[in-house]
Amino acid sequence: MATAKKASAKKTAAKKAPAKKATKKVPRQPLPPLKLMIEMVPTSAWGQNLRLSIPASKWDKLRKAVHEQNGNKCETCGSDHRLSCHEEWQFNEQTGIQKLVGLGSVCGMCHHVAHIGRAKQLAAQGVLDIKAVVDHFLTVNGVGMEVFAQAEGEAISKWLRQSSIAWKPDYGEYASLIPDVR
Repeated sequence: MATAKKASAKKTAAKKAPAKKATKKVPRQPLPPLKLMIEMVPTSAWGQNLRLSIPASKWDKLRKAVHEQNGNKCETCGSDHRLSCHEEWQFNEQTGIQKLVGLGSVCGMCHHVAHIGRAKQLAAQGVLDIKAVVDHFLTVNGVGMEVFAQAEGEAISKWLRQSSIAWKPDYGEYASLIPDVR
């Protein structure tokens, strides 16, 4: 008799439960043009950069020259606060080559946005306010939180895909600065 009650209760619950509607998958709109982008470095490319490949004195001289060339201002937002020399890389998924295509001046906040994964690690350590980083993205780009969420989601998808590739660095025009490894 208990089994009959359970079966009856299941039927009643099934009648009361709303039917699931078939939902159409709405295609995601492309991101609007953004001045400040999220550029997550693939895990497999961490540590493969010019800054760590040349003597600190050479990097310091190069960094200062890049900042002077850019008027000692962030190329993205115009700030002159805490400038970093940002390495601009292109990742070719077919060849597995990451090519250094330029160096730029960015403020600390723009650099944190570009490397949002690292920024979140610093925030988890209590060193950085991630809300301020997200707010900087929103302000510089003049967009809402939905655009940030989409840009971050796309960057994470790209990062996951590219992190499975064993990258070979090509330092381009900066290769001559790297001491020969013998």
